[in-house]
Amino acid sequence: MRPPRIVPVLSFCTLAVSLLSCSKPLPPPPTPAAPETPVTRAVNFLASRCENGLWTSKTMKELGSGQALTPFVLYALSHAAPAELSKHRPVIDRALDQLPIAGGEYPTYSLALSILALQRLRPSKDASALVRDLKSRQLTEELGWSEGDPEYGGWDEGAITARKPQCQRPNLSVTAFACEALGGDPKAAIFARRCRAADGGFLFTPSSLWAHQNKAGKNGYATATFDALRILMPGKPAWAAVLRTRDMPPWLTLPEEWGRAMMYYKLFAESKVDPSPVIARILLAHQQPDGSWVNTNRLMKEDDPVVATGLALIALCLCR
Repeated sequence: MRPPRIVPVLSFCTLAVSLLSCSKPLPPPPTPAAPETPVTRAVNFLASRCENGLWTSKTMKELGSGQALTPFVLYALSHAAPAELSKHRPVIDRALDQLPIAGGEYPTYSLALSILALQRLRPSKDASALVRDLKSRQLTEELGWSEGDPEYGGWDEGAITARKPQCQRPNLSVTAFACEALGGDPKAAIFARRCRAADGGFLFTPSSLWAHQNKAGKNGYATATFDALRILMPGKPAWAAVLRTRDMPPWLTLPEEWGRAMMYYKLFAESKVDPSPVIARILLAHQQPDGSWVNTNRLMKEDDPVVATGLALIALCLCR
């Protein structure tokens, strides 16, 4: 009779320990993606519309080169938090590399927005040459304007040199962007005060040559008034509290067609001086499934979803 077989338990244990010591620990599970928010959906939409470092309009020839729309979208994106922009940073950086873009497409807007985009998204970039260029376009003594001129202190759209008496639509909107890029300007404040309407609020322009651009005739209205406050009282929203949409004085309302056409610009300009949860609720109710906003009225270019979404994104970021 054979003796019972002794199983080498120690050998098996040694082998098991050896195998375990050679195996690599399992990798940690992937971090779940952060849930999308209205802001990130808008950022994703805008980033998806960038082609070769430029944003161009598919609906309007006058915004077709990217000169004005590219710095505008970059400025809009700069209002989102860095974490909300991080995955699109290569797109943003490629677009920033294009600035400033030369041409005749709203040159003053483009220049001011380029300065703002660089200040906010690439602060290490020296923009002093752009600042000097912007200052040289202001309607002041250097271009033959005097303080007695209604246009004095403002900026125009810049397609031609604004040497007196010629200028192209000097107005509160472009002047407000220029002021923001410069951190304020006392001569621009003179221009803004001249836009004050007799019955309250502000006009788009005080220039008699361009008075037909005032969308409510001789009456002040909301978008121009908010732009004036951006120039006169930056960072002091309490001054504008009575101008909120829910308490809008009758003299700040526009005829229905103009009011609808400027819906997103109005919410943008209002949020710049008096951000409110009411604005955020209005915007959230109108956001499209793809993250965009769009105006059905073509009058003020807001039927282009890139324009409307840029304006809405700024307002939403300021009012959330």
